[in-house]
Amino acid sequence: MSEIHVIPVYSYQRRKARYLIERLPDKITLEMVEIPAGSFVMGAPETEAESTDDERPQHEVNISTFWMGKYQVTQAQWRVVASMKQIERELNQTHLISKEITYQ
Repeated sequence: MSEIHVIPVYSYQRRKARYLIERLPDKITLEMVEIPAGSFVMGAPETEAESTDDERPQHEVNISTFWMGKYQVTQAQWRVVASMKQIERELNQTHLISKEITYQ
């Protein structure tokens, strides 16, 4: 019988996450979790089977701390956020979340 070796591709630490609940108008809430700053290696080495050139070169990526929604954004949340004062770009309230989104 063959022996199976499991090689972890990431390290795992159990930690407590910081979170917040953003209270939006119309009694809508948005639960957020903090993603801590860190770094990771992005891309595939040339020796990786079935990898392609668009996955290279392998490089280190550093990220700053940011907050991310704990759950997918609901249509009610989208409507509230899209109706707020615009900062960098205009958000259209009628462009609701769809299961079929085409990116260009």
